[in-house]
Amino acid sequence: MKVSQFRRFLARSGLLAILAIAGCGGGAQMAGVDSGGTGSFAVGTIGGFGSIIVNDIRYDDSRATVRDAYGRSRSTADLRLGMVVEVEGSVLAPTPAGALYVQEGVATDIRLGGDIVGPLQAANQGASQITVLGQTVDLAPTTIYGDELAGGLPTLATLPLGSILEVHGFPAPASNGRYTATRVDLRPAADEYRLVGTVHDHDLGSRRFSIGETRIDYAALSIDEARSVGVIEGASARVRIGTVPRLDGTWVMLQAQSAAPMLADHEDVDIEGLVTAVDGTVAFTVNGVPVDASRAVIEPAAARFAVGVRITVSGSLRGGVLVADLVRVEPVAAPDGTQARRRITLSGPVAALTLDGLQLRVRGVRVNLAEAIFEGGILALLRNGISVEVEGRLALDGSSVDATRIRFVARGSDGSPARGNDDRNPESPGNSNAGNGNRSAGAGESGNGGNRNDDDDDDDDKGKGKKSSAGLSAILASLSNSEAGSIQ
Repeated sequence: MKVSQFRRFLARSGLLAILAIAGCGGGAQMAGVDSGGTGSFAVGTIGGFGSIIVNDIRYDDSRATVRDAYGRSRSTADLRLGMVVEVEGSVLAPTPAGALYVQEGVATDIRLGGDIVGPLQAANQGASQITVLGQTVDLAPTTIYGDELAGGLPTLATLPLGSILEVHGFPAPASNGRYTATRVDLRPAADEYRLVGTVHDHDLGSRRFSIGETRIDYAALSIDEARSVGVIEGASARVRIGTVPRLDGTWVMLQAQSAAPMLADHEDVDIEGLVTAVDGTVAFTVNGVPVDASRAVIEPAAARFAVGVRITVSGSLRGGVLVADLVRVEPVAAPDGTQARRRITLSGPVAALTLDGLQLRVRGVRVNLAEAIFEGGILALLRNGISVEVEGRLALDGSSVDATRIRFVARGSDGSPARGNDDRNPESPGNSNAGNGNRSAGAGESGNGGNRNDDDDDDDDKGKGKKSSAGLSAILASLSNSEAGSIQ
C-alpha cells in the first residue's frame, strides 16, 4: 500500500486503518495507483477557518488564487462557512494528535460560486423546502444561513417573494432542478441570476433548454459555444442569465460554464457530495465522479451506498477514477436519535466581543459562549484581537456556532504565533516536533495539541492541570463593572 494511503488511514481511521492494511495482504497495491499525479484536490463545504478547512483538511490559503465559478478574481474574504469550493494544493500531510483537523496542505487555487442566485418563489416549512428561480431546494439541519437569515426556514418564510437568495449546495441526482443546500444567503440585489444543473428538454431549433422549471434561451450564443460549456441534453451546465424574463417566461442566457470539477490525476483527493449512481456494492459515483471503493474503509462500517446519500470519499484519482481508501457516510441523526449538528472549527483573532450577550466573532462567524469550556485562560481574559481556537457545533439558528471549547493561542510580541518548543517549519504542513507532542500555536493550531482529549466531555480532564476552565456564571459574578466594560 502506498505511503500516502497509509498516512490517510492512520490520520483518519486509527485502528480501522491498521486492520484494513492487514486485510490487504500486507502491501498489495491498488490497481493503477502505484505512480502518477502529485498534489491534492478537494471538493466540499467549508467547515471552518484557520486558514480554510474543507473535508477535515486545513489548507493554508494565504497565497492561494481565489476565483469564482466563472473565472473572475475573488478574495479569501469572500469565503463563508457552508460554501462548496474546489481546492487545489500541495500533497497533504498528517497532523499531530489533538489537532482540529486530520490533514493539512497549502492551497494554490480555490474556486467558489453560488449554485443558484435568484428570486425566492415559495417557502414550504412542512417539507423543509424553498423554491428559487424554478429550482426546489431542500434544507437540512446542517444547512448554514447568513446572519440576515438566522433562524433558517422560519425566517425565510417571512421574506417577501422575489427576495434575492444565493444558494450553495449539491444538485440532487436523477432530478430536474432539485438541490440539497449547504448554505443560503440573502442578497440585497443582483445584476444577473445564476443556475447550475442538468440540461433537459433541449431544443436545437429554438436554442432553448431547461434547468429545473426554468426555461432558458441561448439564441445569442452559437450552438458550438453553448455545447462547449455543457448545454447538451443530460449534461451539467453552469448558466448566467438576465434578471428579467421575457413575456413568454423564458430567460436570456448571458454565458455558461461547465459545472464539472477541475479533475486531473492527484495523489490526494477528497470529494464531498451526493451519490449519483451505484453499480454493485463497491462501485458508485459521487458528484458524477466514478469511485472504486473495493479496498476502502467505510465509516460507519455498516453504511450502505444509495443514490442521494451524502458522503466524502478520500483516495487517489487516476485516469478519471477515484480509487478510494476511505469513504465516510454523513449521519442524518446523532446516536441519541437527535438531528446531527454540524461540527465547526475556527481560529483567528477575537472580534465584536460582548459579555452581556456572551458572544464574539472569529473570521466573521458569530460564536456563542454559554456552553464553552476554556483552555489556557478564562472568559475574563478575552479581549478583541486575542487569537483563539474554537471548537463547536452549528447552533439551532443555523447561523452561529455554539462553542464547546475555546483555546487561547499564545502569540509573540510581534503578533506572530509563538513557537514555544516546536521547531516546525511553517512552510511544511504537518512537520511537527514529535519529541514533545506540541505544535506551534498559530492560527488554526493548538498550542498543546498532544494533550487534548478529543471528546466534548471535560470530566476526564479534571485535576490534570492541562487546561484552565471556569463556569460562566462564576466568572461573570467575579467581574466588576469596570472589568466587564473593558472587555467590550
